[in-house]
Amino acid sequence: MHLILTGAFLKRYPQLIQQMLSDGHEIGNHTFNHPHFTTYAANHLHQLGKNTSREHVINQLTKTDSLFQQLTGRHMAPYWRAPFGEYNRQILRWAAEAGFKHIGWSPKCDALDWVNDTTNTLYRSSNQILQHFLKLEEEHGLNGRIILMHIATERQNDFAYLMLPALIDSLRHRGYRFVTVSKLLNARHLP
Repeated sequence: MHLILTGAFLKRYPQLIQQMLSDGHEIGNHTFNHPHFTTYAANHLHQLGKNTSREHVINQLTKTDSLFQQLTGRHMAPYWRAPFGEYNRQILRWAAEAGFKHIGWSPKCDALDWVNDTTNTLYRSSNQILQHFLKLEEEHGLNGRIILMHIATERQNDFAYLMLPALIDSLRHRGYRFVTVSKLLNARHLP
């Protein structure tokens, strides 16, 4: 699988990083401290945020990669995901200058596990998340799709990861394999 981690996560849980690599996960960049890069939260536009500059974007990515290299002796996978899905062409260009290609999540594949308020209409229990993905697979298939889930959560119970074994087992039973983003991208370029 492919994990996108922040520098703050690397700093807080350095012992987990080696385990993730040993387990075969590919680790990409999610910036150092998960900043808003655009004004989307305020006006639903992806205009550059007040503090967003070339230097800021590149620093967020290179600082995280440097910390990863200190912990592991190697660089992160050359992929990143913009915090909150906030980016525009200019931000993508700056990230590319730092050596990172943006990889988002597939349509309808946000688990919404970040929603912790059970009264919010977006809230999904772990079982509802499971059912969402199984239904999506039945109706449209999940081949080549990227599912967005989060390591960190403010939920106090009914954690989304509780449904992962059932989802993985069910999808494997249906013939799916789980691969890293690198393998997914390489497979798309095969004849």
